[in-house]
Amino acid sequence: MDASYLPELEPEATELLCRYDISGIYGTVEIGATSASGEVLEAESSDENGAVFALGEGDSQNTAIAALDFTNPEFCAYLKERLKRLARMGVGVIKTDFSEEIPEDAVFYDGSTGISGHNRYTYLYSKTVFEALNEAKQELGEHALIWCRSGYAGSQKYPAHWAGDSSASRNNLASILKGGLSMGLSGVSFWGFDIGGFYNADDEGNRAMPCDEDYIRSVQMGLMAPLSRSHGQSTPREPWMYSAEAQDAFLKINKLRYRLLPYLYSTAFETTLSGIPMMRAMLLEFPEDRNARGLSTQYLLGNSLLVAPVFDQVRHDINLPAGSWVDFHTGERIEGGKWIVSEQRIDRIPLYLRPDSAIPALAEAPMHIADENFHNLVIWMNVCDGFTQPYYDEGVAGGITAKLTGSALEVETNGMDVDALMVSAPAAIVTAKVNGAACEVAPEGAFTRVTVRK
Repeated sequence: MDASYLPELEPEATELLCRYDISGIYGTVEIGATSASGEVLEAESSDENGAVFALGEGDSQNTAIAALDFTNPEFCAYLKERLKRLARMGVGVIKTDFSEEIPEDAVFYDGSTGISGHNRYTYLYSKTVFEALNEAKQELGEHALIWCRSGYAGSQKYPAHWAGDSSASRNNLASILKGGLSMGLSGVSFWGFDIGGFYNADDEGNRAMPCDEDYIRSVQMGLMAPLSRSHGQSTPREPWMYSAEAQDAFLKINKLRYRLLPYLYSTAFETTLSGIPMMRAMLLEFPEDRNARGLSTQYLLGNSLLVAPVFDQVRHDINLPAGSWVDFHTGERIEGGKWIVSEQRIDRIPLYLRPDSAIPALAEAPMHIADENFHNLVIWMNVCDGFTQPYYDEGVAGGITAKLTGSALEVETNGMDVDALMVSAPAAIVTAKVNGAACEVAPEGAFTRVTVRK
């Protein structure tokens, strides 16, 4: 990032961002924390606003490298004002890129060096940018968000993070997921990766468009991650650039993502209260299950949904912990405590409803999400005995309680505008009450639909 803002660009940039804002689109600005320009080194190292750069001899390619000095309070104040100016112009998100390449011999304002201050540097970078953006957004009645590539202990306070430059190849997806689960175990909940791959290449290293299956498997895992973003260079990642079959598969998982927004929002809210990540390694939810301890090819998205992405396996083995699980796509009930083999369909990512849990969702995928609470919910439930599960929305701390007695179901909801329940139970449900009122019960595929009286 050039620390000197070019004010002559402001009128054009403001006009463009204003047009985006009217359309409900937020602009993103990418910045970097290092410079490889010798001219900038000379001009900015003696900046009147303080010691802007920590100077070093260079990187492995012998290129002169300088790093913005986030240990210098004068410089941080100087930079924050410029970043807040961007936010007031209409920039919605700032991407904090390029903070890993710190010269070892650099000396920062606080006396730390490029070695001793290397890891903490990424934290200070995110902290400075997020605080500036948050201050400006609070003035505007909006929320702040950054996209951070690197982090350190405490970085979870400054959302969000992504997995850096990766490809869409299926064997690479397995590595990305392992990194995401490790991030979650480290306290970072709001995480995603570059759907469609940032950089894609053929076997000889030349840039090449991913095949349909590589692309779709990347999309499916990306849309079942806490945050979803398609990003990259050179090769296309727009669905209409792929086959009709791939487009249909994209549309199917994309619609599901939008239908699940009430569940995802509630899970995101809950993680700010508990610290439990949205994307949960199996060992976190099932610590006594020996199969779960080293399992990095599947995860729980929130409390209720097991996700098992398809990689480059010849056979797709999935571990279901003890209990009675339900295939979210088909409604098939499967007893857990064992490994199962899943069919590898291009249009489907395996998803399973956890025993005694619920997923609040929308009946249809919306084209646009208004900044208001969710209404007309359909709650998907796997009821074996009974459960209580919290539900959060803006200004709402509610929940759902379900109890199954034989063929009779009783459900209480709080803070939720519910139209229907889609229920799976070990035996057929004959009667159902929701909030004390008897409801109509009818089979719908492998589930039972309970229509809620209002």
